[in-house]
Amino acid sequence: MDRDLCGNAVRLSLLGFLDKLLPIPRRVLSDRFPPVQMSKISIALEDVFQNYKQRAEVSNRIPEDQLASDFANVINANVLGHCSWGMEHPNTTLIVPIDSNSAAPSSQQTPRQTGMVDEVPRYVIRLSPHSHDLGDAERDSANAALFRKDLELEEGRPNWEHQQVFFHFKQEDSQNDPFDEAQEGEEEALEERKKVWGQLIAYADQLFLYQHRTAAFSLLVIGREFRVMRWDRSGVFVSEKVNYLLRTDALVEVLLAFTVIDDEAQGFDTSATLLQKDSDDYRLMDTLADVNIPFHLPVVGYEEGTPLPKALSPILPQPPSIDTNTVNGHSPGLVAEARDTQVTFQVPSDDSFVFEYVLDYFCQSVTDWPRYNLTVDDEEFLVCEPLYHTRGLIGRGTRGYVAYRKWTRTFVFLKDSWRSIHENVASEREILGKLNTDGVRNIPSLVRAHLFRRHETRLSHYRVNEVLGTKEERKVDVLQGHSNEPHRVKRTYSEMQEEPTPYVPHYGHHRLVLKEVCLPITAFRSSRQLLSIIGDSIEAHYDATVKSKILHCDISSGNILILPTFVLQQEGDMTLHVTWIGHVETADEIESFFNVLLYNVIRYCPHNMELHVPDFINRYFVDFRRLPTGTFECPETKVYIITSDGALKFGNRIITFGRASDEPNEALNTLILELLDWFKARYEVKAYDRSLRSGNSSAPSDPSDRPARCRRIKTEASSTGPAKSGKVFGKKTARRVSKPSAETYELASNLKDHTSVRDLFWQAKSWDWLENEVLQDHLDVLGPLPPVPEES
Repeated sequence: MDRDLCGNAVRLSLLGFLDKLLPIPRRVLSDRFPPVQMSKISIALEDVFQNYKQRAEVSNRIPEDQLASDFANVINANVLGHCSWGMEHPNTTLIVPIDSNSAAPSSQQTPRQTGMVDEVPRYVIRLSPHSHDLGDAERDSANAALFRKDLELEEGRPNWEHQQVFFHFKQEDSQNDPFDEAQEGEEEALEERKKVWGQLIAYADQLFLYQHRTAAFSLLVIGREFRVMRWDRSGVFVSEKVNYLLRTDALVEVLLAFTVIDDEAQGFDTSATLLQKDSDDYRLMDTLADVNIPFHLPVVGYEEGTPLPKALSPILPQPPSIDTNTVNGHSPGLVAEARDTQVTFQVPSDDSFVFEYVLDYFCQSVTDWPRYNLTVDDEEFLVCEPLYHTRGLIGRGTRGYVAYRKWTRTFVFLKDSWRSIHENVASEREILGKLNTDGVRNIPSLVRAHLFRRHETRLSHYRVNEVLGTKEERKVDVLQGHSNEPHRVKRTYSEMQEEPTPYVPHYGHHRLVLKEVCLPITAFRSSRQLLSIIGDSIEAHYDATVKSKILHCDISSGNILILPTFVLQQEGDMTLHVTWIGHVETADEIESFFNVLLYNVIRYCPHNMELHVPDFINRYFVDFRRLPTGTFECPETKVYIITSDGALKFGNRIITFGRASDEPNEALNTLILELLDWFKARYEVKAYDRSLRSGNSSAPSDPSDRPARCRRIKTEASSTGPAKSGKVFGKKTARRVSKPSAETYELASNLKDHTSVRDLFWQAKSWDWLENEVLQDHLDVLGPLPPVPEES
């Protein structure tokens, strides 16, 4: 076994691949395909290879399409047609493949077992050349795929949700094989290999997106040769390249294995059931998404100030009445009783109503996407198109759904992801469970959580335990498959020799169900409401650090969500209020909350630099600089604003919020300047402390600490006498850092804990905020922008 130095591809011999990943009893192959039948298949495939280009010219088809069509016809007629039968012998039980010494499985890994079906279903290879699903923005489509023969498929579409194995066909050429070893001087061929690799990983990504998979198999046919692959969230196993004209039995064995292993062995997530159109659950989802059919619970709007429907309004206890006709005035005791009486109310329970936006989310998700019944701890949840999903095969593959909980007949949020597994590191469900138990405010309520023990990435279990020989013997090709950049080129041979083997993350399948379905932070309706939302997030951050000793290191706009709640107004009417609810996992700094506030007010709220928002966001949030050490340095604009200036300045012009100069948003401007004063003071103190450690402060220093002599400046006059200008050079030393003032120390102390920032946000709620604020996305700017104004 050889492993790709990038860590995303493990290359095996075909025998090793079959033994580890697709094992079947050898006599099954010989029983179903005796020598006469095998010879017939070989002759038919020889005809395919010899004549597909000529046929392509006659039929005016792309050669790869003709190869796919001719290949599929031979396999359907001569292989798959002989693979369906009822198994009655005892050898149809589980098979346990034995790994070689070169591969070490995880110590916690359960024995790998490959299940075989009792009755082999009928399969067929169907083509989908240059077609894609209507909702697929990427327009991905493999040349062909293996399907169950009895399925009704949409004609001319990839039908991703039904694919068992996908096929990709290329003409015979080394540049069409992304797994060929890189050689010196092959830079031009590498570009084409990069494209093929990008296609393969894009097809695998589509399969994992439309289906619920733990793994997937594929077959790459390059002229007269083939490779078989197994994909999971860590990368891909790939077999050696085999000539199927010389080793027809090898190709037949691979195809036979695809048909006799059960769904779990093929990589299907058996906790997810694909719903058929005639099923009760499928029809139930149609009913729930039908806007003409009233939902069985009251539907509540979510705008701030929305009155609670009468059906949900509680009966409030009335305070004792005060007789206004008393001649001698009110009874002091009765007045005191009236003042002390607490008017209590009960907030409607979550299962007694549904927010309008939640119902909208679910209705919008019920599209042409495949529908599934997902189980979590034996409880069933119905989902269709994800509310969001992360693209890229390698990694977490997170999908978030607004799901219908059948048991309670309510909507919940379901998160399906592959999380990196580390020893002694708490999982998301453990952290949420602890935060819920400790009473941390403004965080999601965990309903169900499950870690699927048998759903772990297989590729990440394998490590190279033996020396693979000299560098010349280890010409291992490098392929990249990360989520954000799936189409990277293979590196040259000389580059690969210098690269160490990186760590391959080990992923496990998690599924979480949360009670609350929230709005994104971008749904805020005013700067004051945004202040309230971030203030609530700070309260959650405070609770998590104090009550649960958990800090959050990933505070961002994506991790802050909005949940409408109910409050009682002075008149006794219950209305909606918007609060924050976030995914609290670890720690972060108060500065991150400021950056979330700044990003959203700059992008959506009115201010005097709206035309320059794209440039500002790029320079402040995006423009990181990579250092030679491999670390990243913050954008210069962010460093300047946070550490040096104490003002929100861009291009020497101070950004002020409000509709116009005569209608400023004083509350927001004051809040931002106050926080910037704190940050500036903090970094001044840090700079001074750092200078003390390096001995470079403005405190009186011993003369012996100074340089013995100045650096000589060579000039033309240096050999004949002093410079005629009379200036003295070379006396500068490193700039001294002055000790911060007492006021600076006091400002910096506001960031030592949550006390001051909590007080600031609570006080800010009572400030005068801009009324009738009109929000719009300032990133939607058309045409070239004028230069950032400079002050003279």
